[in-house]
Amino acid sequence: MIFLTWQPLAVVLALATWQATHGTAAPADPTPPHFPPTSEWCYLSNCAQPPSELISHAVELDRQMFGGDAAPPVCGDRICNIQRGETCLSCPSDCGGPCRSTQPLVQCVTPGQMGLTFDDGSSPFTTELVRTLNRLEVPASFFVLGVNLQRDPALANATRFAYESGHLIGSHTYTHRSMGDSGIVQFSVRPPPRAPMPFSHLRTELLFTDLSVYSVIGRRPRIVRPPYLEFNAASMAFLETAGYSVVNINLDTFDWRFNQTAEATPQRVLAELQTQWETAKSQPSWIHLQHDTLGYSTAAIREIVSFLRARDVRFVTMDKCLGVDAYRGASPFLFLLLHV
Repeated sequence: MIFLTWQPLAVVLALATWQATHGTAAPADPTPPHFPPTSEWCYLSNCAQPPSELISHAVELDRQMFGGDAAPPVCGDRICNIQRGETCLSCPSDCGGPCRSTQPLVQCVTPGQMGLTFDDGSSPFTTELVRTLNRLEVPASFFVLGVNLQRDPALANATRFAYESGHLIGSHTYTHRSMGDSGIVQFSVRPPPRAPMPFSHLRTELLFTDLSVYSVIGRRPRIVRPPYLEFNAASMAFLETAGYSVVNINLDTFDWRFNQTAEATPQRVLAELQTQWETAKSQPSWIHLQHDTLGYSTAAIREIVSFLRARDVRFVTMDKCLGVDAYRGASPFLFLLLHV
């Protein structure tokens, strides 16, 4: 991403149309400084990557904007070189001024609205969940892991089905690594450092997710849900400077707590949401959380919708909830808010 703070704008970068494919084979590691080697940032057993054509295109755009192996950014040169670490936090003079978003959003802009959100997908349960939501005529938002879309064509198809059904597809990063200070990641085959993600890893997690979603639905998500709901000042600054909207929740089902226990039932998930509602109902609007990777949780959605409808909530997707764009612009000339 590049911001030019001088006027008039004298540079227009024409972007070629991307040809998306759905292959799952991992290409050779791109050469830094564009992206770090996979072994450096991915701690999972299967680090399937986006289609090589999309990665190559992203690398080429980076070369066009910054000349390949460019020198380190210089704060004060009026160019926000986000590819190499400048953000509204590290260099506000180049990046549009001080950061404005220090924490994720947790409410809708219009009172009475409810955003149903599902994290960690897609999964074998996603398609049936979407069918149920469609029958109920309830829109929802799915925050997907990029790696899932590359590992299994069936999971990519589930995400495509959700998108084509009118639901929103957002980013939940590529491998579910924390954007906060812990640096943790689920299902890792080797433990990551207990420290915040380096900038290059954070950028790769988000960019590769965008490329993966693009390869499935032809759009790049603009709304991000931080894994574990964790964030810090550095990750929020990157997300703001890169043009993302960041959203957390104010109504949790805590469905993950019941996994692999005797309480892993739809009834328990519904009961927990009802309990949490007693506190959350005083809020003017709500953003809820379930995980579509948990079949016992998705099986509760009909009863959850019935419970919430009885309280006169109005279901909306996250873009309408937050009053922001769901996806990045399709015009090849909108380079000011493109980060690839």
